[in-house]
Amino acid sequence: MRGRTLGGDSVLLGEGAPGTHQVLFIFNTRCGICVGTLPAWTRVYARLTGETGVAVLGWSQDADSLTQRYVEQHQLGFPVVVGLALKYLKLYHGWAVPATLVVDHEGTVVYGRPGILSAAAEDSVVGAALALR
Repeated sequence: MRGRTLGGDSVLLGEGAPGTHQVLFIFNTRCGICVGTLPAWTRVYARLTGETGVAVLGWSQDADSLTQRYVEQHQLGFPVVVGLALKYLKLYHGWAVPATLVVDHEGTVVYGRPGILSAAAEDSVVGAALALR
């Protein structure tokens, strides 16, 4: 499924060349728990930035304008995908937020975690992402 980031870059979610995968943070701008997990997500992003074959992306359920304000307010450093149809969120059970997914190049969810990320959960997300390399 093709989406785009707030920066205008085209992104293909759930598909890619063998050896590539994505770590997705699904959120909406009204979710207090999502805000609570942003520090953990920032650390996950920092740990995985520069890893070959790993893309770390936010995935907003909300309109571009709401998401843009949220990204600016919380100073998110990771790219955020917007504008995808709700059917894609349903495909990944992404209506319950926050949700963290590690998705392989064929679109298979190999790791999924609902809710806030603890320190142990951060390690699990990073470990799952790096194990796919």
